[in-house]
Amino acid sequence: MLIKLSAFFISGKFRYLIFKTRAMFTVYILFSPGHGRYYIGQTSDINARLIRHNSGYEHATKPYKPWEIKITITKDTRSEAMILEKKLKNLSRERIQLFILKYGSTDSQI
Repeated sequence: MLIKLSAFFISGKFRYLIFKTRAMFTVYILFSPGHGRYYIGQTSDINARLIRHNSGYEHATKPYKPWEIKITITKDTRSEAMILEKKLKNLSRERIQLFILKYGSTDSQI
């Protein structure tokens, strides 16, 4: 759980609001058009993760860059994301393509 603190200046005094928010986790499927390869992973920050993949910071994906996002699926907890990631990694290439066709290329709640 993340805690967000916001401060407001009202009537000459600081007022604080504390928000409790849940971190969301994203399972994603990337595709390398130049090599025809898929990569499946999970993260709490999809934008930063895509930058890491395309910058060559990740050993497993470095030889196949650039990568593009084919689909993202949001989960409430890391354990839910890890379970889905493991299931997707066990799919064949054809089943991954069918999964992408079925659930689209936008953020999904599966």
